[in-house]
Amino acid sequence: MVNYQGSQDAIKQHIDADREVTVNFTAQQVLQTATGGDIFQSLDLAINTLKTPYQSANPQAQSILAANIDSAHSDLQNTMKSLSTISSQLGSQLKEVEQLNSRSEDVSLLLKERQSQLTNTDMAAEIAEYYQEEAILQASYSLFAQMKDLSLFNLLR
Repeated sequence: MVNYQGSQDAIKQHIDADREVTVNFTAQQVLQTATGGDIFQSLDLAINTLKTPYQSANPQAQSILAANIDSAHSDLQNTMKSLSTISSQLGSQLKEVEQLNSRSEDVSLLLKERQSQLTNTDMAAEIAEYYQEEAILQASYSLFAQMKDLSLFNLLR
């Protein structure tokens, strides 16, 4: 007979500032059957039942053997469904972690580009561009000041 000796504690891991996920599942979540036992007990029952000769058993024993096999089969199916659900949850969590990792890599690349832009700047060229843009801005202010007084009414006077 197999007995699980591990921890019953779920381990949680922070994957983002405000998000944590369960990174393991307890033996009870994985191995517990609907009848309250564990899958190992159900498999033990099935093995022992299969070792018992069915044809030579009396009708009452045959019905007990059939019920034992049905119970073990049902427990095995439920455990497989439970494992499938857990696998799906882990897959969803893995996808979320991969998306967060991708987003983190994108932000890291953006920050490196910004840092490069700030540290690799040709100051003389930037100052010249600043003064050129300032001159263009002053010219646009001057043009606006001249044009704001123009209207069809002023031309008709």
